[in-house]
Amino acid sequence: MKKIFFTTALFILGVTLFNSCKKGELENVFDAEEQFLFALKLFEDNFFATPVNSNTDNREVLRTQGSSNFETIYLDVFSEITPTILSMFENIRTMQDVLNFRDHTGAGIEYTATETNVRFQLDVDISDIEMELNSMVSAAKQYLHAVGLKEQEIQEMLTNKDLPELAVISIAIDYQLEGLTSPSLTSCRRACSDSFTETVNIAALGFMTGIVGCSGKPICSGVVLAIYIASIAYADKHFNECVAKC
Repeated sequence: MKKIFFTTALFILGVTLFNSCKKGELENVFDAEEQFLFALKLFEDNFFATPVNSNTDNREVLRTQGSSNFETIYLDVFSEITPTILSMFENIRTMQDVLNFRDHTGAGIEYTATETNVRFQLDVDISDIEMELNSMVSAAKQYLHAVGLKEQEIQEMLTNKDLPELAVISIAIDYQLEGLTSPSLTSCRRACSDSFTETVNIAALGFMTGIVGCSGKPICSGVVLAIYIASIAYADKHFNECVAKC
């Protein structure tokens, strides 16, 4: 999985939203959206660069010292273990490498040791991931407040569906997507936006299901969020290609 960020579709829908705002609200909404998109980009950059340690000796040192700054993940490789796969695993240094390994081998990223995955275990430094996830939640809430939602309303949305706090990220993107249904769009662009929205909605369902299953584990939540962002980014790429043909 390569780092790829999106702005075009959300920028277009953001302009539509801005046009529906009162003039006095425009600047606040724009600033909040800009900060939210920046937070997504910053999370993506930092998460992919997160250090990963596959060295058994170093892992035991961390455990002996009682370090709580890491979580262990396991890669369940379903295909034949070839020298190439072993070499790729031994050269994993960051979460970018982990996700590249996943894409190349079809391996599952798991968070509990089993007989089939314990051979491929990695320790991930989560000290920054927790902080970055909290920053994402804060930026998403600021955007939702800017478009008129009160904190109580946000909490009710989470409570009614029994969702964790991280779900506000998807809720914020959903609010931005409302702009793509604007009647001012041409029929061609509407078809492009409909396709984009459908893909993002599917990604959002995966994200919501994933973070509930993570039960608050930072590395699990980080992986789910990174995949969600990448899914939207690829949808945005296809949106740009579609609009270019209109």
